[in-house]
Amino acid sequence: MVHLDGKQFFIDKNGNKVLEPECDNCISGDKFSDGLIKITINRKDGYMNKEGVIIIKPKYEFAQDFSEGVARVSTFNEYDNSTHFIDKTGKVILTMHDLPNNYSDGLARVYTFGTVLKSHYINKKGDIIIEQMPYYTGDFSEGLAPVAVYVDD
Repeated sequence: MVHLDGKQFFIDKNGNKVLEPECDNCISGDKFSDGLIKITINRKDGYMNKEGVIIIKPKYEFAQDFSEGVARVSTFNEYDNSTHFIDKTGKVILTMHDLPNNYSDGLARVYTFGTVLKSHYINKKGDIIIEQMPYYTGDFSEGLAPVAVYVDD
């Protein structure tokens, strides 16, 4: 994405201007992922495709890049403080009350807060695949995830 004279647009690998969004200065993502990029209009997040068309209207307080066909979004208000995973049409496929991370290698790491931070991994249906562990865990990549065990001194 390029900013020039207060406008945002995209260029190809030859430096040619190829896409100007239908909204002014709304691009808030730094890259396309799964064919969509995050946009922000009036402090609400949504998604636009590579043709510059808004596919998922901005309505989320928080949104992350798509990963493996889903994105993590949140709508914090007096009725809903949940985190949701949506598909590329905007359909909610999973709602969480804990703090999930993005999907990587088919699993999402979920933190549960209490006296000790715990984490577990879920699939895209929300099934727990790896039970809660009282240590720091990272995202899976190429079949492996880092783990750090807390030690009391």
